[in-house]
Amino acid sequence: MKRCPQCNRVETDDALVFCRADGAALVSDSSPPDREAGTARLGTASEPSEIETSILPHATHAGAKHSTAPTTVLPPPQVGKTNPLNRLTRRKTAIAAIVVFVAMAAVISAFVANSYRSRKADASIESIAVLPFENQNNDPTTDYFSDGITESIINSLSQLPNLKVMGRTTVFRYKGRDADAQNVGKQLGVAAILTGKVLRQGDTISIQADLVRVSDGTEIWGEKYTRKLADIFAVQSDLAREITDRLRLQLSGVQRERLTKHSTENTEAYELYLKGRYHHFKGSETEVTKAADYYRQAIAKDPNYALAYVGLADTYGFNSSYVFPPTEAYAHVKEAVQRALQLDDGLAEAHSSWGTYKLFYERDWAGAESQFRRAIALNPNSADAAVWYSFYLEAMGRFDEAIAQANRARQLDPLGVFSNIGIAQAYYDARQYDRAIDAYRSTLEVDQENATIHVLLGQVYRQKSMYSEAVAACEKARKIENNPWNLAWLGYMYGAASRTADARKALAELEEMAKHRYVSPYNNALIYIGLGDKDQAFAWLNKADEERNDYLIYLKVEPAVDSLRSDPRFDALLRRIGLTR
Repeated sequence: MKRCPQCNRVETDDALVFCRADGAALVSDSSPPDREAGTARLGTASEPSEIETSILPHATHAGAKHSTAPTTVLPPPQVGKTNPLNRLTRRKTAIAAIVVFVAMAAVISAFVANSYRSRKADASIESIAVLPFENQNNDPTTDYFSDGITESIINSLSQLPNLKVMGRTTVFRYKGRDADAQNVGKQLGVAAILTGKVLRQGDTISIQADLVRVSDGTEIWGEKYTRKLADIFAVQSDLAREITDRLRLQLSGVQRERLTKHSTENTEAYELYLKGRYHHFKGSETEVTKAADYYRQAIAKDPNYALAYVGLADTYGFNSSYVFPPTEAYAHVKEAVQRALQLDDGLAEAHSSWGTYKLFYERDWAGAESQFRRAIALNPNSADAAVWYSFYLEAMGRFDEAIAQANRARQLDPLGVFSNIGIAQAYYDARQYDRAIDAYRSTLEVDQENATIHVLLGQVYRQKSMYSEAVAACEKARKIENNPWNLAWLGYMYGAASRTADARKALAELEEMAKHRYVSPYNNALIYIGLGDKDQAFAWLNKADEERNDYLIYLKVEPAVDSLRSDPRFDALLRRIGLTR
């Protein structure tokens, strides 16, 4: 028990140091309390009472009654006289109180300021890159699983309109590299980096995720999840929620729902789908065919798996005019995409695929544009949707818009081959050849072994009358992958370079190839255009039109067919396609 030497207030709380009434230092009072007097009396107006442990200030006037008799009673201060000891004590007490107050205020101020800075920094995070999660099983055959988890998180976050999410192809350039998260973030120009590790043991998975602020390298958040494989969807939903919460993103109810939505509850179907994506991104005819088989298996496990239908549709779209005639390929595309849209009309990937069907096969120009715009609205971070939209705009001759969309795609996926091809192709069709060459050369720095890039670069060289470079580029492409498309462009370059014998040899090889696999009539037309044989060129172009060949939609703007434009048959063909000059 303690007592105030100034006002004689008694405090039963031994933790108190100063009187709560006048701030004087409390002194110990060893006398036992008088129970009768110590009981707080609920008095009348003439005899007020007070609960001694009240946190409210108590009166110190003469009328106040105190219930505990002190062991030692100090004489009350006399009017007009000041006790030097009391004055010194009060001064020391006041100074001590001020020091304590200032110290506490400084601590509180620092805490509040630091908290504010942290909140402000988090609130300013409007861009993120999700680096490929490390496969800790050290088994390349299981990479599909860690890659798939990474892609799933990217796709979830990409739907948020106020967050820029770096594209899959770009971040996967860092796969297998021991790169510092802060340095990578600065290279990619994002404010935050998400890294992770995946370990799978039987039916148990462990996922470690860490969110790093790029500006100072500090960790915003980190968590480890150890769950059963059957809980993989819940883990991904938890991850997405945690990330958006830590970045302090304000989400609507619909956005939060889509963020945690998954297209299947079947883990077997999900694994098959991830294997399909793994092979799909390898990009060759063989790998894309493998991907299609995995998508079919996923659909067999879960017939309501919307994303698997989109994946299957995209494999057929990819192989149209390469592996299958467009009439056959797009029949499968139509069936798969329509099923996906029935299952989930809010799926951006499905609308993007539906747009390609309308563009390349139906030649429904307005319908295609509507679908691409819908896909971008649903997923503002989809670089693929932006590239497809830029292709549509090029075909229509709207080059400024096409370049803008292609640039947007490259900003979202700066190291992605598809996004870089998109901007280079936009420059090519807009006849900005020097820019196209620079863009294609930059893309080759990302992927030297991509045959398509070499062919497309060769096309630009031809328009610059750089014939030896054009031939060399197409020969390189054919060495990487010997397919009808690469052979046809090589034959075209031979013809343009006046190497007639080589061009006719390429034509003969193409005809031989057609005995064993599908070869588009458009390929034959290309070689005849290079040779300057307009009659044969139009004959094969008309056959290509009967198949609804994909590449005919670019006829209005394609520089490679400039030698045909003065022929009346060219405008007739344009009209059949649904285009005008």
